[in-house]
Amino acid sequence: MKNSRLEYIILYVLIACVALVLATLARAVAVGMGFDEFTAFMVFVVVLGIASIVYLSIHVVLQDFMLPLIGKGLSKIPFFRDKIESIQPVEIIAETGTEAPSLEDIRNKQLQNRIKEQEEKLNIALDYTRNTFAPYVSDKDVEIETIKSHLKDDELKGNIKIRENLSEQ
Repeated sequence: MKNSRLEYIILYVLIACVALVLATLARAVAVGMGFDEFTAFMVFVVVLGIASIVYLSIHVVLQDFMLPLIGKGLSKIPFFRDKIESIQPVEIIAETGTEAPSLEDIRNKQLQNRIKEQEEKLNIALDYTRNTFAPYVSDKDVEIETIKSHLKDDELKGNIKIRENLSEQ
C-alpha cells in the first residue's frame, strides 16, 4: 500500500507530538523533583532522543520483519488468499501484453542517456565559463576545446590548462 505525502506528514506530526509530550512530562517530573533548569532541559532532550529511537526501532521491526510474516499468515486465510489471487492475474496479463525489450535495445537506450547527460554537463560548463570569463578575456583566450576534452574524458584527472595571459590581465 502506497501512502501519500500528506499521510506521511500527518503520521510524523503525530509521532513528534507524542514524543514532545513524553519529553515535556519527563521535564515536568524532573522540575517537580527539585532539579535545576539545565538538568530538566537535559532530561527533556534525552527523553526526546530515546522516544525517537524507540519509534524508529519499532518502525524498522514492523516494516522489515513483521509485515512479511503477517502477509504470509494472511495468505493462509481463504478470504485474503482469494483477494490476493484475484489481484495477481491482472498484473500477469498486463506484463504479457507487451514484449520485453532486448538487451541490445536496453544498452542503446542507456548509451543514449549517458551521451545526453554528458552533453548537458558540457553545455552547463561551457555556459558557465563563457558567462564568468566574458567580461575579463577575449573569445580566443577561453579554451573551449580544453573544457570539452576535460569533461568528455572521465579518465583525465589533470588540471585544465589556463593561459598565462589570463592571469596577467
